[in-house]
Amino acid sequence: VSVHMTSEKFILLQDMHSAKKLDNTLKKMYNYNLKTILGGGVLKYLIFSDSHRNTAPMDAVIRSVSCDAVLHLGDVAEDVEHLRRTFFHKTVCAVCGNNDVFFREDPPKVFLEDYGHRIMLCHGHLHSVKTTSERLINDAKANRCDIVLFGHTHCAVNRTENGILMVNPGSIGRNGTYAILTITDRVAEAEIKTVDLSEYR
Repeated sequence: VSVHMTSEKFILLQDMHSAKKLDNTLKKMYNYNLKTILGGGVLKYLIFSDSHRNTAPMDAVIRSVSCDAVLHLGDVAEDVEHLRRTFFHKTVCAVCGNNDVFFREDPPKVFLEDYGHRIMLCHGHLHSVKTTSERLINDAKANRCDIVLFGHTHCAVNRTENGILMVNPGSIGRNGTYAILTITDRVAEAEIKTVDLSEYR
């Protein structure tokens, strides 16, 4: 396996199976290049946030929806560790939320770069996303990102603002919503999905 780290901590792994084995290393890093890790011409991300210890809906979605990687945007840490144990064969990338600061090593922000798109992952509490999107957009632009994935509000968002595709999957644990982000060399598009939480009570 070839691992190369630049000054920006990008990880380039040439073997997908070995990349999955190195998930404990990956989860501590701030930047991923998942196209290089996973290969292929289309990338599909399953995006969750704010599961708040209700992991059953995430488990069901992951088992039923094909994806290249699972992204969790924070709250809570135990749920991310559950995903990594249960779906050890998948790449699980996460950031810490406002309830996770003292409980895990995942960073507050992660950057993905795939097919010419640069994606910022964060929980959103440090950007005051409940009251404004300005700080989030400014941070994205400062880091040359054209896609932002965030959570915290429990309200699903899928819109473009000031040239930035902004996606909030909402709360999978409280509202049953999640997002799918598909990226190719031509387009990046997101969709919000819903599961019936009454099935998991």
